[in-house]
Amino acid sequence: MAGGIDTGQLQDLGRILRDVRGNRSRAILAIRVAGSRLAKPKGRLAATLGGTVRVPFRSFEAEFKLSEGEIAPYAQMLHDLDSGVIPVGPDLERWTVVDCGANVGLFSLFMGRANRIIAIEPNPSTNKRLSRNFERNGLNGTVIEAAVSNLDGRVKMDFSAGPSVLAQIGSKGTDIRCLSLDTIFEEQDVAAVDLLKLDVEGHELEALKGCAKALGRQAIKQIVAEHNNDSSLLTTLDCHLVKFGFQRTATGSVNARYELGAQGTKDPPTATSA
Repeated sequence: MAGGIDTGQLQDLGRILRDVRGNRSRAILAIRVAGSRLAKPKGRLAATLGGTVRVPFRSFEAEFKLSEGEIAPYAQMLHDLDSGVIPVGPDLERWTVVDCGANVGLFSLFMGRANRIIAIEPNPSTNKRLSRNFERNGLNGTVIEAAVSNLDGRVKMDFSAGPSVLAQIGSKGTDIRCLSLDTIFEEQDVAAVDLLKLDVEGHELEALKGCAKALGRQAIKQIVAEHNNDSSLLTTLDCHLVKFGFQRTATGSVNARYELGAQGTKDPPTATSA
């Protein structure tokens, strides 16, 4: 490192940009990002960059704060798209998508052709980048600054303990507004959700309990939920969602896909205890 510049990270970013602009395959891009120093949080960048960079991907442009590891989920996103864990159907233009735990909005940007996108992110600093990414790409939707759980109120989240992509609800930290998904759906006049993405760092079950009304009236059609290779959490999600008519239809090492009224996968879970 020289003059405060993490030259390794900058070199990795350059390689990724060249791959993106050269229309390299998703597999190559995923491997490049996953193996790069950009995937490691808390790396330092030049002060002239302000710690943030704007990356021109194929169909959108996104702003990241590399020291918070915000570009790292890109590789997982590509893998989940190719493996069918994240669905992108031909009727995406008619979908309502809810991105819960949106961070800077990678999932929302991948779903940018959707009719409506609601992105929910509790970290005030990250939420600003999320909002700018929505505006920069002209996404039709709403950005909400809140944590998601089973009840409305206030919670503590410690954003200083690690990268922003890993912040959890706990007993200390910043006081944050907390909303249930049922409250958000009511406030945003959402009658039906075609795809709900849940990435709330182990709080997925509580988030699902907070949309019991929507689940009960079968207003949610598909769910992509993070289990992060935790077989116990995956089983818990299975047992909770089957009561509402969902079956798990695709399973990755990090996320699982559930579909309303679908026939469940007969393959055993790929996750192992964390």
